[in-house]
Amino acid sequence: MTDEIDAKELLERIRRARDWATQEAEYAMNYKSTGDDSNLNELAASIRGSALRAVQETLDKILEPEQTADDV
Repeated sequence: MTDEIDAKELLERIRRARDWATQEAEYAMNYKSTGDDSNLNELAASIRGSALRAVQETLDKILEPEQTADDV
């Protein structure tokens, strides 16, 4: 990870990471288990979804710093 990148590439990487976190959070929040461990699996999916939402919100703030907490 010693390669230098320009600002444009950095922003593109942040956007891709945000889009990935958004997609994964939606998948986790919509997770429906059908196995014996359904409660445990649904809890794990909910926790994962919440963590990914936090990542998404953080990356949103990096990309759009002019937004305040009241705007979200």
